[in-house]
Amino acid sequence: MTGATVAVSPTTATHSAAYTGQATVTVAPSNATGITTTYALSGAGAAGLSVSTTGAITGTPTTAGTATLTATVKDDSGTTKTATATITVA
Repeated sequence: MTGATVAVSPTTATHSAAYTGQATVTVAPSNATGITTTYALSGAGAAGLSVSTTGAITGTPTTAGTATLTATVKDDSGTTKTATATITVA
């Protein structure tokens, strides 16, 4: 694996309103094998949100700000790549 990117949709959320989003990870080359991905949310905007092992993001944000989604991708050769995406909570 030579690279990884992560995208999240939608990229905006409203404070105190329910949010449902999905993270999508793309690896290069596309035929990389044994891919495992872990996700984490951080930042002020992440309060009230959670991310599942499949990249589903749900919850009700309790604080305005930016939530950073970090995806850590590992292949069967042990190569690890990290990619981030943001959700803006207004």
